[in-house]
Amino acid sequence: MKKYLIILSALFITSGLFAQSDWYIGKFKVKKIGVSMGADTDMVSNLDGAYFIDQLRDDQIVGINDLDFDNYGFSGGVCENPHWRGSITLGIPGADALEWTNSLVIMPDRLDGVSYNTINDAGEWEYLNLTQTQDEVALETSLLARLDLGPIKLYGGAGTNLGVTFNNMVRVSGTHNDVFDQNAGEFVDIPTRPGNNTWFYDQYDTRKNFNQRVFLQGGGSLVFFKRVELGIEMRYGVGYRAAIGAELRKTNLISAGFTAKWLLK
Repeated sequence: MKKYLIILSALFITSGLFAQSDWYIGKFKVKKIGVSMGADTDMVSNLDGAYFIDQLRDDQIVGINDLDFDNYGFSGGVCENPHWRGSITLGIPGADALEWTNSLVIMPDRLDGVSYNTINDAGEWEYLNLTQTQDEVALETSLLARLDLGPIKLYGGAGTNLGVTFNNMVRVSGTHNDVFDQNAGEFVDIPTRPGNNTWFYDQYDTRKNFNQRVFLQGGGSLVFFKRVELGIEMRYGVGYRAAIGAELRKTNLISAGFTAKWLLK
């Protein structure tokens, strides 16, 4: 986490260099340098245990693919992560009220997970949990219209981002009344009796995921000393997640965050 903060802080600090004179990228004037932080809910549609199992390599699924999700009742799911953004806002020639913002987005420690439970023949609860953690780096661009109300600024527009994940890990845990027979390569029933549940836990490195999202964006801010702009922003959109080995899944994004920007001359 510290390295992410260092990277984004460096982007903000270097705004002092830009403040010395007008800077352009092509014909676009650099208007703002900023950072933001917040949280996302990037929900995978129809998230289930098979989504995680399908991302495992063939040599990893021995025994795990014998888990029968039909024997369990779905009890809950989660899809969330924090985010950090470093951004450059460009002015649009001839359209002072439009801003084109381009960002490097870091989404560390994303958590996706599902939980199942059932009651066995002995009347005891059995549990099954599958979770995935991963980090994502994405490039993002958005076009926003700005409404000036003195020091108050209101924004609205749309954007998209494209990212790739790394440090992907799937964890499978729970309790069961079976044991895995290494020779048979499958779970084998053992006599069911109270207190016979066995806890199990395994974790697996998995393949990369690719994500793209399109979203509507809105927000508001307040300018201090004509240079510092502090505000909030929200994104609402849809996208897809392409996990190697698993089917393409639709995603639904809800995102909120706090922003800090340095206004250039």
